[in-house]
Amino acid sequence: MTAGASLGEIARHMMATMAREGALFRGGVPPRLEAVGAFPTACISYIDADNTAGLETTGKVIQSHISVTASLADRQMVKDICGMVAHRCAVLLAMALVAVVQHVRENCGHPVSRPTVVMFDGGCYENFDSLRARIRGATDQILEWVYGDEAPSVELKQCKGGSCLGAAILAAAALSKR
Repeated sequence: MTAGASLGEIARHMMATMAREGALFRGGVPPRLEAVGAFPTACISYIDADNTAGLETTGKVIQSHISVTASLADRQMVKDICGMVAHRCAVLLAMALVAVVQHVRENCGHPVSRPTVVMFDGGCYENFDSLRARIRGATDQILEWVYGDEAPSVELKQCKGGSCLGAAILAAAALSKR
């Protein structure tokens, strides 16, 4: 549940649940909010970056994707939901990332003096600035919890086309073990 495509769906489900419970959109569930895919992940990025006084960008995104005119309280709640979804994604990714770093360092002979480079591919990492920052922050925090003052250096970098390259490397590794 950290794939870019699923983040918008998670936020949409949260909003629909809160609307059904009367905590959002005056207790009515807008019909478009019930439609799968109605709230793409790009919406989370736009809303999370909205620092306008009245959350105007958030209101425009809600209007265009959910077809509802949101009150300021609704806009703030939606912004909070989007922030929570992004934070959850970053922490889950950071935990997995640190587990892999730990495995590589302990079992694969990776020298402690060299940084571990982790490559990310995809529009979410490329275009969602605050998500990148959250992943970096969560990774640093978890590394500190695990290693204390001896935390290894981990570089996070973007790699275009990395999914195909990663799949090819995994396939080659699997074939070599036969």
